[in-house]
Amino acid sequence: MTYRIIYLIKANLNSANLRKADLTSANIYGATFKNADLTK
Repeated sequence: MTYRIIYLIKANLNSANLRKADLTSANIYGATFKNADLTK
């Protein structure tokens, strides 16, 4: 029972980390496009 709860928490943390990584890369791409637009 305890192991299952730990597993679920770990799974939630992993998906949260993946989401954070996606947001970070999206922000980097957004910043790159903004900079490209400013330099034009």
